[in-house]
Amino acid sequence: MSCVDRFYAFVKKDIFLTEKAVKQFFTYFFNDEGGGAVTIKKYFYMLRPLLAASWIERYHTIPPMELALLLQLLDDQPEIKSCIVDLQERKQHIDEQIPIARIAMIDHFLTTELTRLQGSAKTLPTGNGDAANLDRLFQQCLGL
Repeated sequence: MSCVDRFYAFVKKDIFLTEKAVKQFFTYFFNDEGGGAVTIKKYFYMLRPLLAASWIERYHTIPPMELALLLQLLDDQPEIKSCIVDLQERKQHIDEQIPIARIAMIDHFLTTELTRLQGSAKTLPTGNGDAANLDRLFQQCLGL
């Protein structure tokens, strides 16, 4: 097993704190710009962590980085999935830093999912890893 595989297995088994990870993602939502506009970049800063939290809730594993994989969670919600995919396409054609009009469907999804996941996070197990074990694994991988 490679060092990367051993590290991933260790983090998944001994360090990854499911409940804390879900709660950590919520901090993104409290820095909203408010008003009638938001940047596309900000939407994705909010959507990615929310979808990652949903992944954690469903699979109890570290979520993937790829948005396409996270969007599979929405296969049973085609309207919001399509709206997010459309936003992703817009992002490719305009500067993601320029404010755009808020998208009511995405705002509603963010609000309702955040509320739902906050309740769900309380029921998820937490890891109980030992940082010293992680240090030893890192040193072994470096050959120290």
